[in-house]
Amino acid sequence: MALILGGGLLLAQSVAAADAAPRSAAAAAEAPALHALLSSTLGHQDPRFVLTKHGEGFTAALRGSATAELSAGGFVVETRGRRWGLRLTALGRGRDLTPVTARPVARAEANRVQFSFPSVAAWFVNGPSGLEQGWTIPAAPAGSDLMRLDLAQNGDCLATVSADGRSLFLADPGGREVLRYTGLAAYDARGRELQAGFELRGKRVAIHWRDEGAIYPVKVDPFIQVAKLTAAGVPDALPISIAITEDGSTLVAGAAFATISGNLQQGAAFVFVRPATGWATATQTAKLLASDGAASANFGWSVAISSDGSAIVVAAFFSGAYVFARPRVGWANATESAKLTGPNPFDSFGPSLAVSGDGSTVVAGAPGEGSAYLFLRPAGGWANSAPTAILTASDGAAFEFFGNSVAVSGDGAIVAVGETPSNGHPGAAYRFVRPANGWSTVTEVAKLTASDGAAVDRFGDPLALSGDASTVVVGAPLATVAGHAAQGAAYVFSKVGASWSSGTQAAKLTASDGGTGDVFGVAVAASGDGSAVVVGADQSSNGGQGGTYLFAKPDGGWANRTETAKLTAADGKASDRFGVSVAISADASIVAVAAFNAAAVYVFFLPTAPCVPGETTLCIDDQPGDRRWKMNVTFTSQQASGGAHAITLASVGVSSGGLFWFFGPGNPEMLIKVLNGCSLNGHFWVFYAATTNVGFAVTATDTQTGLLRTYLNPVGVAAPPQQDTAAFPCR
Repeated sequence: MALILGGGLLLAQSVAAADAAPRSAAAAAEAPALHALLSSTLGHQDPRFVLTKHGEGFTAALRGSATAELSAGGFVVETRGRRWGLRLTALGRGRDLTPVTARPVARAEANRVQFSFPSVAAWFVNGPSGLEQGWTIPAAPAGSDLMRLDLAQNGDCLATVSADGRSLFLADPGGREVLRYTGLAAYDARGRELQAGFELRGKRVAIHWRDEGAIYPVKVDPFIQVAKLTAAGVPDALPISIAITEDGSTLVAGAAFATISGNLQQGAAFVFVRPATGWATATQTAKLLASDGAASANFGWSVAISSDGSAIVVAAFFSGAYVFARPRVGWANATESAKLTGPNPFDSFGPSLAVSGDGSTVVAGAPGEGSAYLFLRPAGGWANSAPTAILTASDGAAFEFFGNSVAVSGDGAIVAVGETPSNGHPGAAYRFVRPANGWSTVTEVAKLTASDGAAVDRFGDPLALSGDASTVVVGAPLATVAGHAAQGAAYVFSKVGASWSSGTQAAKLTASDGGTGDVFGVAVAASGDGSAVVVGADQSSNGGQGGTYLFAKPDGGWANRTETAKLTAADGKASDRFGVSVAISADASIVAVAAFNAAAVYVFFLPTAPCVPGETTLCIDDQPGDRRWKMNVTFTSQQASGGAHAITLASVGVSSGGLFWFFGPGNPEMLIKVLNGCSLNGHFWVFYAATTNVGFAVTATDTQTGLLRTYLNPVGVAAPPQQDTAAFPCR
């Protein structure tokens, strides 16, 4: 077992930036976003950030003119004539500390160096956003007191701790900030947050954390904002809705108020596809428009995307839902393949939208009619059509707005529909199950309500359904919490046994820092198995700057709780409305958050989330059961294209590799494996062999670091074997 503690990111500030920055937790969050991930990717590839051997230590060039001296004991950074550093002195619990004095073994590669002592290893990673420091602790000392790492300060800077205890601000004698040491956050292997913080003890700094019940290894500072996505050439493309694929590789954002060709609020949807280098370098891939677009159509009010990204559905208020099919060459600017409409042209069709994982089932809410419309893809592909089935509530009444929110399971067999009455009744969510003979006009099998619901809570809009249909999450953004009006809440409903029954929630989720008017619950999303939930609160903090909260399912099942982690935009500001819409990948490794007034979507990566196996995802172990490596393959031929299907070899005792098939399960085209070559050349190796001449792309992801490797084979070329013995650096 090992505990990995990331002490923080050291950032050299410009005088102007430092003087303008408030000394607060919010200010700490405004540190440049691409910190740990870019330090380990861009820094690894850029000679400017390679460490230089200097005596028994190393020298690192930081951004700007700052430099850092790295040694076994710690570091000293120098910027604008000022020096500050930390030196590791002791480790233990409470007051029972063991000095760290032994001579370490140093190992360096490119922009990273590690100094290994018998009881702890200290490491540094340099990159364009700063110098990141961390520690790996092989085993936790016995006892129950707080874990503690002691460090001695040196230099001529004055340190203060941020209000949340997770950052240090370093100022010169005149009070001007010159450095930040920021980003302390701890999570265990399940994604559960551990309480951690800095404490100043005279000229010493203590880092302490609680590890009761933690599953090792524990990683600190796992959530990394890796991208800020904006629409090209459309300044008023304010994202009101977003959706992401199962594997987190494709994102669509609806901008219902965008001006298109001079038409105010015509609206558009924008597609972003993660490049081989990761989300950090992503730009807009495609702009989707309605062929009959017009002013005030509000196209983009809601969006949905299939699991593999092959189908996107975009709704325009009152107009209908537009289906877009991904071309074989990939997403490009386009108009719709089909338009889906309801029976009544004035039924407010489309304020909510969902699509099944395979893109064959579309559900659209029509709250003006008190209905939800379900469409099935015809055998020949999507075409302009009317609904296959109409879903209604058995107890429906006027002014209850059934259909304000909708969701559908990955296989299209389960539908959830929310209603938010304006007639004095509390809101509700309804669950529908596909009949044995296929979808038809039906009423619900279960009605879900809040145990403490009130008519003004707006319970039922929004809602989310996990891909496996085991979990329903319902927002109540206007709920009063602890006397705070419209603080908001979200409710989790879990299936008990093999069936659902009408009843109350399994858990009520709230924000630990919630306040009046936050509207926590204005947006919700759930991971594929319902073990992670994301909740937006776009009016919270700093005059509507907004925030987004991540919740991890406890071991014993969902229960009332506050967040596991809070996400904020690195460059957030008042009135951004960060959290107006949220999305999460099936394995919870990618979270996307829309910030309406910032006209941007932010993408966050969680490296500690292990791979979740799926139909098109192969998980490969490094250590037994850790599912570290995530493998996906897409293929293109004249006959077909899409995601290759994964075959595990666990039945024959193989966890370091697997197979993929393109056209049929009896004829796998590819064998792929990852080998640990750390003791030989300091890298993990990716090997594969494919017996095919179709075009394909292999994407290998290290879930612990976020690094990606992509391997391509052109159409018509017999695939040569791949032997990449430098695929991923060992950590």
